[in-house]
Amino acid sequence: MQMASLPKKRRKEEDVVDDGVDAVSDNPLRSGAVVPAEAGFLEGLHLFLHVAALSKTRRSIFERQIAKKGGILVKTLEVSTKEPHQVLVLLEDSITGREKLAAIVDKLSNQKKAAMTFVGLSWLSKCLEKDALLSYDNYVITGTGEEQRLEKVTADDQVVDGRSKVEGSKVPGEKSSTKSYMEGKKHKFVCAQSSENPAVSTNLNKHITDQLEKLAVAYKSTNDTWRAFGYQKAISALRNYPRRIDSREEASKIPNVGRKMADKIMEIVEEGSLQKVAEVCEGEKVRTVDLFNRVWGVGPATAERLYEQGLRTLEDLKEKGNLNKQQQIGLKHFADLDERMTRSECTEIYEEVR
Repeated sequence: MQMASLPKKRRKEEDVVDDGVDAVSDNPLRSGAVVPAEAGFLEGLHLFLHVAALSKTRRSIFERQIAKKGGILVKTLEVSTKEPHQVLVLLEDSITGREKLAAIVDKLSNQKKAAMTFVGLSWLSKCLEKDALLSYDNYVITGTGEEQRLEKVTADDQVVDGRSKVEGSKVPGEKSSTKSYMEGKKHKFVCAQSSENPAVSTNLNKHITDQLEKLAVAYKSTNDTWRAFGYQKAISALRNYPRRIDSREEASKIPNVGRKMADKIMEIVEEGSLQKVAEVCEGEKVRTVDLFNRVWGVGPATAERLYEQGLRTLEDLKEKGNLNKQQQIGLKHFADLDERMTRSECTEIYEEVR
């Protein structure tokens, strides 16, 4: 007798990587439909991650997400002798200037490579944030010989209608930003904003960011890199927000703040604290791993391994930690290195080395 196949177990809502992402199930062939995470909205796309300015950590994160969402990770841009295909070359556009990006495009375009379209990596980040395939038209990067179109998609991001937009067709109602690329990026970096901006000098939502920061640190300590990254993006947006948040609707409209993150924000606003902080941050493991992580030379994986070996205090590290030379120095000067540098000390060092 043949047994019926069991349905696949659906992921729990809490297992979603980014607390700000809401996956919606719908028919992917309908106009404007969201392709659900299980369906793999990157399926059939050939993606190449360019190494310029891309850290190993971010690269590994994106590689895992591309595979998880059904994309095909291309390892080389050499022309395929089997089945030629269009490759989306993803460039780190969040910290790389326009001229450097254009130079990379020019160099690759002049070589005999596969058919390529150059797209900012922020497009992929936005797709993962929305858990849907978005139009990349406003993220396309061109060389110096073409008209520059480095513009950031704003709140008018459109979800791709099936696969048509990836192949180059127009999404109805799409709007392009008239701001320059770097102007569109200014809100992402505190160092790029004027010191006269009150949101930079005064965090009006400190009571919220303090709670979320605890979760970000806890997730980073346990090597949950992607979740920690999602929290840090939300925290940065909240710090730069020019008003005190007092409603769920207002919170959900802030960039990098999704529905579930907005719920957490409102819990802090209404209750003064976040229950999840107590659940995640007050356990012995999280506190111990965080302590070990603050030792110079000890990373998340090593900190967790030391915890699993039964070590719980800095004294345990000293006696049983079997630390390398760098970690021994970090442990010896732990108190000094763990203390935040004061502004006056920073100024003194600057005057000395200037």
